[in-house]
Amino acid sequence: MTATGTASPVRANFPVRRMDFSFSETPKYWWDGQPFMTQFMNNLASLFPYGEKFFVDSVRAERDRLEDPQLKKDVSAI
Repeated sequence: MTATGTASPVRANFPVRRMDFSFSETPKYWWDGQPFMTQFMNNLASLFPYGEKFFVDSVRAERDRLEDPQLKKDVSAI
C-alpha cells in the first residue's frame, strides 16, 4: 500500500508576479528596428531559464545553513 499526500505550499514573503503579456502589437524587429540586435537579445533571453534554475538550485543547496527563520522560509518558497 502506498500513502500519498500533498505538502502545504510555503507562502512567499516577497511579491510573486504573474505576468500576462500581449505581443500582438510588438514589431518584428523590436530592438530599435534592428534585425541583428533583436535576434541577439532573443537568443540571450533564451538562456534566462538556465540561469534561473542555477540560481534557485544554488540557494536551495545552502538553505540548511541559514539561521534566520524568515529567510529560510523565503528560500523554501522559491
